[in-house]
Amino acid sequence: MENTAIVDLYDGLKRWYAIYIIAINEIKQKYRRTALGPLWNSINMIVMVLGLSLLFGTIFKQNVKTYVSYLAVGILFWTYITSVVTDSCRCWTDSSEIIKQIKVPLSFFTYKLMIKNLILLIHNTLIVMLVLTLLGEAHFKTNAQGVMQFIIAIIGLFSISILIAMLTTRYRDVLPIVENGLQLIFYLTPIIWKVQQVGEGTVLNKIIRWNPFFYEMTALRGILDGSLLERDQMIVFSLGVLVLISFSFMEFNKHFKKLAYWL
Repeated sequence: MENTAIVDLYDGLKRWYAIYIIAINEIKQKYRRTALGPLWNSINMIVMVLGLSLLFGTIFKQNVKTYVSYLAVGILFWTYITSVVTDSCRCWTDSSEIIKQIKVPLSFFTYKLMIKNLILLIHNTLIVMLVLTLLGEAHFKTNAQGVMQFIIAIIGLFSISILIAMLTTRYRDVLPIVENGLQLIFYLTPIIWKVQQVGEGTVLNKIIRWNPFFYEMTALRGILDGSLLERDQMIVFSLGVLVLISFSFMEFNKHFKKLAYWL
């Protein structure tokens, strides 16, 4: 069968067990010879959440105990998004020697980073749930739409990952652009502040409505705190992900045979 993007995606998916094992080993290698292992990642997140809750809860005149739950869930999923996006910038270039020497699907490395970050997300989620329960601010709930939103959001992130990996392979300047862009997007997305705090008709309110990360964050949060996209927002979000999937696949297929030469 001719080498195409769809064959690459399928061949990569067939190696799901190897992807899982390698993802686990990478996590272990990263925290090798540390006393707490991946717990350090969770501890850093919890310390940041508690510090920011005290700071911004006071500035925004919020009940700090209630605000910590909102902020913790937001930071949890924002950390996941940024990890996937930044890892995507390096996933093919860092594996260039393997790709050049061994016949392995490019999508293999994208699947691997998705699984690795999903494992870390699950680990961090359990820690966040435990801490919020101990603080007496555990307000966890979900439903069918929350699960659906979450799945669509993960598919959207996978498509973004493919696009970013291609762009970074071709243009190495993409990495600093992405890293700086994420810092700006963090402040323009309702993570440390709430949509209700922004007045209707303001410039920031309009930015929120056109900010795809607002929909992505809300979609991911729904699996944990029950945040749901409104009906029209859900339609726009689903169509946007569908367009993103189609575009990323077409671009992957278009440049597939060139990618090895760009590494």
